[in-house]
Amino acid sequence: MSNLLANIQNNLQLIYEVSVPLNVDDFLITDRYHAEILANTVIHNDSLEQLLISPQDDCLDVSLYLDNELINRLCKNYPSEQSNKDDLHDFWIALEGVSHFLYLAWNANHDRPVSQLELELQAEVDKFVSATAILGLEKNKAFMQEIWSLLFSQPKFNENLEKENLARYMKANKYASKYCLNLIGMNNKTTKCFHNELRRFYRLNQRAKLSRIDTLNTDLRH
Repeated sequence: MSNLLANIQNNLQLIYEVSVPLNVDDFLITDRYHAEILANTVIHNDSLEQLLISPQDDCLDVSLYLDNELINRLCKNYPSEQSNKDDLHDFWIALEGVSHFLYLAWNANHDRPVSQLELELQAEVDKFVSATAILGLEKNKAFMQEIWSLLFSQPKFNENLEKENLARYMKANKYASKYCLNLIGMNNKTTKCFHNELRRFYRLNQRAKLSRIDTLNTDLRH
């Protein structure tokens, strides 16, 4: 299990050229009851991932809850270049949690505040970028569009979400969808240009991220 989550964290750090002095494994909780006690909230049965954040004076208490059965399935079926692109669901759930953890930790290490919208937007981008990388599809425009379709063409949101949270998830999905279409359009450029764009985007704050995406001209014909 530790290698699995460490691999996800390390791959994200390599993609974005970032590092944090923390290992996600040290913050992992797989027992729902334990996670609910720490978070002082109820975690819905269909929620398989949740970053638990509790402000404490001038610091944050952070834990990452990932369902134990999800972890066990992913240990047996971690995606690779030989995997079916339609079988990424568990990977994306785990990656979302690790993405939240890494983005929060990196920004905290640079004394930068992070909004929930930022966390969700970056995680959606991370899903697309990590899936195309791990399946070896970064330079294949047709396959990149298939991955994009799996993530963004018919998004499904948890029906238990409150109205405000649903609106945030929908906005993050909308903006990530447009940004990832732009990445597909960049597939004819050099790998260096592609990665430089990702690394610049990662370091932008929420306002700059949204502004950057608003300036893009993207459509499915790219």
